[in-house]
Amino acid sequence: MISKIGFGIVAAIFAVLFVAGCTVPQSEQQAAADTLAGGDAMVKEPETMMEKTGDGAQDDSVTGKGDSMMEKSSYVPFTKAAYEKARSEGRVIFLEFYADWCPYCKTQKPVNEGAFANAQMPQNVSGFQVNYKDSETDADEEALAREFGISYQHTRVILKADGSVSHKSTGNVGEQELINLLKEAGA
Repeated sequence: MISKIGFGIVAAIFAVLFVAGCTVPQSEQQAAADTLAGGDAMVKEPETMMEKTGDGAQDDSVTGKGDSMMEKSSYVPFTKAAYEKARSEGRVIFLEFYADWCPYCKTQKPVNEGAFANAQMPQNVSGFQVNYKDSETDADEEALAREFGISYQHTRVILKADGSVSHKSTGNVGEQELINLLKEAGA
């Protein structure tokens, strides 16, 4: 007969393996993003249509924005250099504090990637997956976590273009909710 503690451990291991098995592989996420990128040109931003023409020229008179503001929103692994560049350009910043052992983080990751691939995602957002208390965490990520008072993985922080905190929460959010939070931050 299995003791209550033994059963609890087995149940916890099963839950982690189940959640880990439910995440979308990176190749499938990229295929979905590529499908979205190849969709109807009429719903795309002007700069996306210009990129599609292949002439390489960007017409600021269409958008009224300079080259640095023309950059699409992105969600990438955190590096101090990319973070500082985004801050200096006055971009809205999305930070997701992520641990590779956390089942909640693993379920939120494809949601974040989907939001950044979504046509409704505002331009001028730099999103970063920041390692937090896992095997990949470096000194810059530890310093960033201290700066924002992070005490728990799967915490997100959204910074306005002026660097002030627009939103901070822990837990999972949906794709549309994330997009709305970024729009509220001024993106």
